[in-house]
Amino acid sequence: MPKILRSLFATLAIAALFSVVANAEETPVKSDVANCPTAVAPTTPSGPVATGPSPWALVGAGLPMAVVEYFASDALHESMHCLSVELVGGKCLSLSVLPSRNANGTLVLGYTQWSGNLSKSQETFVLLAPKMMDMALMGTYATLYETHSLPNNKYGQLAMAIVGLGADIDFAKHFVIRTPDNDVERAYTLNGIHGAGRAPYEIFYAATIIAGGIEPVRGLIKVFSKTPSRKDDGKRYLTKYGSPIIGAGSVGWAGEF
Repeated sequence: MPKILRSLFATLAIAALFSVVANAEETPVKSDVANCPTAVAPTTPSGPVATGPSPWALVGAGLPMAVVEYFASDALHESMHCLSVELVGGKCLSLSVLPSRNANGTLVLGYTQWSGNLSKSQETFVLLAPKMMDMALMGTYATLYETHSLPNNKYGQLAMAIVGLGADIDFAKHFVIRTPDNDVERAYTLNGIHGAGRAPYEIFYAATIIAGGIEPVRGLIKVFSKTPSRKDDGKRYLTKYGSPIIGAGSVGWAGEF
C-alpha cells in the first residue's frame, strides 16, 4: 500500500503544479487608443487586452510539460492497477514507472505486480482500471472545453490540453501496440474473446480513441491561434465563440466583440 500512496502523492503533486500554471494570469497590455487623435474608438468592452505568449514561447513551455505529463500519466496508470487490486482484496507487490523489459523480453514503460485469488471479473477490472481513468480524464477535458470553462491563460490551456491528449494516448497505446502482455490483450484472453468476437469491443475502443482525441487537438489549435482574450470587471470575454461561459470563478459572455 505505501507504493500506491507514494505514486498517488507524486501524481497529485504534479497535478497541483499543472493547476498553478492553469490559474496563472497573462500579463495585460494596456491600450492607449483613447489618447491617439488618429485612432478609431474601439467597439470592444473597455479594459486591458492580453496579447498572450508567442508560439515559440508556448512550444518552449509545452515540451517540459509533456515530459512531466508522461511520468504523471505513467504513475497514474500503474497506481490504478495497484489501487484496484487492493480494492478487490488482492495485494499490490511492486510498482515501477520506469521503462524496462519484462520476463518475456517485452519492453514495457512501467509495470505493476500483484497477487491474490481474484475472480475473472475482478482480474478484468484490475487490468482495465487505468483505461477507466483515461476515459474519465478525457471526458473531463471535453466537458471543460465545450462549456468554455478552461483557464483564460494560454499556458493553462496548453497544460490541460496536454493532460487530455496524454490520457487519450495512454488509452490508445494498447490498441495500437498489440503484444500478449498488454492489459487489453490479457483482458481479451482472460475472458476468452477471440477473432470476430472482439469486433464490437474494437469498434467501441477505436471510436473512444477518436472521440477522446478530438477535443484536446481542438484545444491545442485554439492555444496556438491568434484569437485574443480579455478580462473586464471580473468577467471573461473571448472573441471567437457566441455562447455563455460558466466556469469556476468566472461568468461572462463570449461573442464577436
